[in-house]
Amino acid sequence: MLRHRLNLEALERAPEGVRLELLDGEVYERAPIGSGHAGLVTYLAKVTPGHARSAACQPR
Repeated sequence: MLRHRLNLEALERAPEGVRLELLDGEVYERAPIGSGHAGLVTYLAKVTPGHARSAACQPR
């Protein structure tokens, strides 16, 4: 995981497709999810409709 100290303007200029995550005031570049993980999430969303939502997925 790569760590960066960036301001908001620099974050907005990040290349499309780059996954960035803000944790404790620092920005981390994250690897894309793998196909196995994506497939499992898709499967779980189909078999548990309405139950697979976390607080992170809720609109603010």
